[in-house]
Amino acid sequence: MSLRRVLIATKPLSRNIHCSRPLNNDPRLKELKKWQEFFQREDGVPVYLKRGMSDRLLFGFIVIGTAASLGNSLKFLYEEVIKP
Repeated sequence: MSLRRVLIATKPLSRNIHCSRPLNNDPRLKELKKWQEFFQREDGVPVYLKRGMSDRLLFGFIVIGTAASLGNSLKFLYEEVIKP
């Protein structure tokens, strides 16, 4: 994404001194409030698993990748430091 597109996308969120509309009229803010209510709901599900199966898969891959990386690091340390 180019810097120009980022600046254009964030322009409506910035307050203009001369002529600004209230942020509460912005439809993106209403969408953000909807997501905030969804993630703050008390239903006993951790926030990192709130969106269902896709979050479970993503979390599982991250845990497996972290464990594999830790194992690989420990193997390297064993081979380089402990093993003669």
